[in-house]
Amino acid sequence: MTCSFTLHSTSEGHSYDIDLVVSVLESLVVLWRRISPAATSQFLASIRKVGKLVDSYLLVAAKDVNMPVSKIVSLSEALPDIARPEHDGLYKVINTYLKVSY
Repeated sequence: MTCSFTLHSTSEGHSYDIDLVVSVLESLVVLWRRISPAATSQFLASIRKVGKLVDSYLLVAAKDVNMPVSKIVSLSEALPDIARPEHDGLYKVINTYLKVSY
């Protein structure tokens, strides 16, 4: 089964459902706060993989000329700091967004 976080047509004019991804991330963070300390190292590895995935999604969404900067910011801020040990992916997102939008 494949899951897609893209929309083909929205009233807002952009093609990516950033709000849905933010909701999923918020649920994941709630889950993370509930896990036992013994499972923390395994979850840390998982959340870092999620961080890479989110940054990849942001990079694709940043290429959408109709994407409001507020959507990019809300998704990038929804990710916990520990999920992004380095910010290279986020810098690429910012650079891409600025090239496409300005």
